[in-house]
Amino acid sequence: MTDPENQTLRVLIEFRNEFRQFKSDAEKRFAAIEERLDVLAQSFSGMVVGNQYLLGGIQGRFEKIERRVTVLEQGR
Repeated sequence: MTDPENQTLRVLIEFRNEFRQFKSDAEKRFAAIEERLDVLAQSFSGMVVGNQYLLGGIQGRFEKIERRVTVLEQGR
């Protein structure tokens, strides 16, 4: 039978190596997730800017219509 200390040492070494691999894999996954989040954040920012542009145009049209209605109402 092998020495209990040697078995414990082998188990600890194996655990350490597996944990290093796990850590490496986890870091790669987190990097990929961060990259995806950056892309989503950029897309969202673009959508917000586009919506603000559209709403700005609509707001301008409403203001023109309101001015025309005010003029028409004053003419009565």
